[in-house]
Amino acid sequence: MKRQTLAIRWLTVLVCLLALPFLTWIPAALVRLVIAVNPNPRGVLSTLLLYLYAPVFLASLLLSHMARYLLFSVAALVLALLVLALLVAREGGQLCRRARFYLLIACTMSVLAFPLAFRYRPAVEAAPGIEMHIVNESGLLEGAVRSCQASAEVYTEVYVPMGWADEHTLVYGVYTCEPGPLTLQCSHFLDWTGGDVPLWAYDVETRKTVPYTGDESSLTQDTCGFHACIKPRLDTEWFFGGRQSPDGLISPGGHWIAFTARHVYGPEDLLIISKEGNTDD
Repeated sequence: MKRQTLAIRWLTVLVCLLALPFLTWIPAALVRLVIAVNPNPRGVLSTLLLYLYAPVFLASLLLSHMARYLLFSVAALVLALLVLALLVAREGGQLCRRARFYLLIACTMSVLAFPLAFRYRPAVEAAPGIEMHIVNESGLLEGAVRSCQASAEVYTEVYVPMGWADEHTLVYGVYTCEPGPLTLQCSHFLDWTGGDVPLWAYDVETRKTVPYTGDESSLTQDTCGFHACIKPRLDTEWFFGGRQSPDGLISPGGHWIAFTARHVYGPEDLLIISKEGNTDD
């Protein structure tokens, strides 16, 4: 009995350690709330946000890679279920009176709720009435990892819009890499201009991406300045400061504009924004 109690105790500690990075969505939510109320905090408030953000940064760095994210989440859930099973077998009807039971439930819920609470957001947001597409939009788990990359300033990819094949088809290239052990970014491709990787075609209507096999020389490459035709269609309230491409690519009919936006030292997105408003109207 004593060995079983000791095993349950240490397994509970291990579950808490594995789930600890997922609990950072609580201080992260507080940081977002404070910044939403006061976009330019100063003095004591600025110091408080720094202390709140420190654990968020460390946990985000740990969970910024899909393999590590899956390792921690799966290990935490499996061990939590194992300990709960042991507690049920041992305590029976007295289980709900044990603080350890609620601690394990909290750890389990933090892992399950993390992808929802830490849902990915691009560096910019469309203004009301403007439609915006995220090319290669992230799924639930991938989005959580990209949110962690944004918080930890991990930069691993670059997009280059090559041109429009027709009014609804954007052709682009994307280059990805794995940062080195002592770096968080792949600085060697910051000036990449495309041409040495396969090209992809994104259909605005179907929101699907397929390999592009057409002629690159036939692509439409009309551009417009960022401040002239993109920025007026973006929301001025951004949670993350983004670095945008200087120009956008206008579709042949003029309904869509493609551009890139990147979190400060973080993930980059290829975005398509409507030029005049919601096209469903």
